[in-house]
Amino acid sequence: MNFDQIIPIIYLTGVLILILPSFLQSNSKLKQLL
Repeated sequence: MNFDQIIPIIYLTGVLILILPSFLQSNSKLKQLL
């Protein structure tokens, strides 16, 4: 794997780690409303 390939993967995993908790929280709020 090249360094050019590693950076996007690290970036994507970082974004996922940031987005997932808020997504799960909004998901549980939707389940409470339903």
